[in-house]
Amino acid sequence: MKLPDTLEWSGSIKYYTQKTGNVSWKSGTLDLKNTNNVWCCNVMLSTNKVYPAITFKLIRSNIKRLIFKKRLLLEFADGLLVHFNPDDHLIPKISDFFEEYNKNSNAGKKERALQEGLD
Repeated sequence: MKLPDTLEWSGSIKYYTQKTGNVSWKSGTLDLKNTNNVWCCNVMLSTNKVYPAITFKLIRSNIKRLIFKKRLLLEFADGLLVHFNPDDHLIPKISDFFEEYNKNSNAGKKERALQEGLD
């Protein structure tokens, strides 16, 4: 399955950064865009649809934990923690996305390991 270049998922979001501390549940969207095989994500809250509350990249080496079981938990090496509770109709689409994301990440790891072995 080929992933689209942009995705928008609506639901409830809470997050923690060292700069802002805890931000409790708010409705909003995760806006994802694939640029040069790197997924960039803007967290847009319904209270401010002009500027993202936070922005992060889904880079495997920066992710400490990624769990998706009806709710998404992302924990990053820099301390950012994002919880996302998607609208119910999006759960299968998000599940498919992370299945494909994991496949692509694992394929990239194998490819890099092969290239390093050739050097």
